[in-house]
Parts: sequence; structure tokens; C-alpha cells
Amino acid sequence: MIFLHAFLLLCFAMGANSEPVQSPPLKAYAALPQIDNVSLSLSGKYIGLVSDIGGQRVILMGQAGGQISHKFGIGDIKLRDLYWAGDDHLIAITSSTQDMGMRFGGLNKLFNLVIIDRQSGELHWPLRESKKVMNAAFDFHRPVKKKGRWYQCVDTLPLKFNARNRDVRIGDGELGLSCIDLMSGKLKTIAEGRKDGVDWLVGPELEVLAHAINDSANQRWVLRAGNDPDT
Repeated sequence: MIFLHAFLLLCFAMGANSEPVQSPPLKAYAALPQIDNVSLSLSGKYIGLVSDIGGQRVILMGQAGGQISHKFGIGDIKLRDLYWAGDDHLIAITSSTQDMGMRFGGLNKLFNLVIIDRQSGELHWPLRESKKVMNAAFDFHRPVKKKGRWYQCVDTLPLKFNARNRDVRIGDGELGLSCIDLMSGKLKTIAEGRKDGVDWLVGPELEVLAHAINDSANQRWVLRAGNDPDT
């Protein structure tokens, strides 16, 4: 009882002698770095994030708890997501509004992806560099590792070429499934486009395990195995 009384007196004396803590001015909070979209690599050794440095948005890449190895300015690009495929490739999902003409409803929000190589520090826009598909992604699947190489599969809209006048036009709205080798940047079509469905389940061997189709007659979605429309 005597000990408790002495303890309370000590606390009161400390409180009476201590000065009130002054809060920092509001502008001090504005000077703090703005960080978002933080992502760790598969092993946890490397980190990627988006930060605002001096009024400029940048993607930073480096060792977790260590030094920053690469910095990339992204300007006005709208970044929607940031994630890793293994330890060597950072994938950034972006979006922009594009005028696709009256045939496709005028202005549309389109998504895309940029691949950042951790070792070389190089950036690649695989869809923009492809001559097979439109420069846009309509869905993103989880990265897949096959025989030591990482792949990113996305839903794409194929391009059609007119051999007579060498004209290039967008396909008839049939989305296909394309997979990108993140090491080489090469794109390969895994499944052709369908008008009755736009979703696939991708397996570890880059095979289609299942697909969804729209049964318009019965007004319902149906999940079927593989990529065969009859299974």
C-alpha cells in the first residue's frame, strides 16, 4: 500500500513538471514521402513500390531493407497494380482512356502492362511491341512458372491484316488468351478468341484447365473443363 502511494505521487510529480508535447505543423506532414503499391518478390528479398519524389511519381526497385537499385519515372501514367513474378520481374498494371472509334463505343478505358527486369533495369511493353494483338490487356492471370521461366498471361484482342493493302484492324471482339515469356518478351497465343466467353483458368504448363462460356439461351454462365467448347 505504501509502495502504491509512493508510485502515484511520483507519476503526479512527473506529470506536473513535464511540458505539453507540441504537434508538428501541418506542412510537415505534406513533406513526408507518399508511398503506395508496395510489393515484395516471391522470396521476400526484393521490393517494388511507387513513391512521390519532388512532385514526380516514380517506381522504385531494390533490396528489401537495403539500397534502391532502379528508379523509373512514370509521369502521368495511371498505375493500378504492382506485383512480382518470381524475383527478377516486376509487373506494373496501367490504364488510360483511348478513343477506339464509333464501332467500339468511342472512348474506352484500356489496361496495359509494363515488365521491369530487376537485373538489367530495362522496361518492356510487350503488348505495344507485338504485331499480333492490340496494345491493351482485358484481363490478367496469375504469373506462371514453367521450366524455370516466368510467364504472364493476359486476355487480348487479335489484330487482323489485309494482305492486299497491308491494312491493320482490330478483330471482331473475340478475346483470346496470350502468354508472355517475361525473359524474352515474346508473346504466344494459347487460346483463340470466343464470342461466348472471355475467361480461362491457366494451369502450370500454360494449358487451359477450364473456361467459362455465356449460355445466352438459358441466360447463365457455364464452367467447362479444358478449352474444348463441347466439354
